[in-house]
Amino acid sequence: MASKVFLTSGKRRTAVARARFIKVSKKEKAVIRINGIQLELIEPKFSRTKIMEPLILAKNHYKQDLNIKIRVRGGGVVSRAEAVRIALARGLLKHLGLNELRQIFDDY
Repeated sequence: MASKVFLTSGKRRTAVARARFIKVSKKEKAVIRINGIQLELIEPKFSRTKIMEPLILAKNHYKQDLNIKIRVRGGGVVSRAEAVRIALARGLLKHLGLNELRQIFDDY
């Protein structure tokens, strides 16, 4: 069975984030890594919270069935976090394909 893979990107000022989304089977645990570090271990906490905003907003729609690998380069701490947040939100929209979710993101 071929796994579903798709790419997205996000840019904020000089920071550029490239995200790779890989559909996982029901047996596997979904993991989000940013530059090789799991999302739960990202410091400072403010950046981690900023990155998690799309996941929090999509909690009713997203079933945690994706491994997400994100590479981010350039910019400062806040610009990097916002670039990752944009790439993550675009990927969730692409994966779920819900206009309702787009409206939630736009309202936020």
